[in-house]
Amino acid sequence: MRLMRLIDEHFLETPFLGSRQMRYRLIHLGFAVGRRRVRRLMRKMGCQRFTRSRGRQFRI
Repeated sequence: MRLMRLIDEHFLETPFLGSRQMRYRLIHLGFAVGRRRVRRLMRKMGCQRFTRSRGRQFRI
């Protein structure tokens, strides 16, 4: 639960981070976590990063 809360806090600050970059942030905070676990938790919470499409418009 604590890990999910931290992912949610960081995702609200930087919604463009994917699971890999989110994993590096969590490792920097002292959590031993894998990318697939972060990806699964982000998917469970509905966190999907915002990306640019080919027309340089943001998709939501």
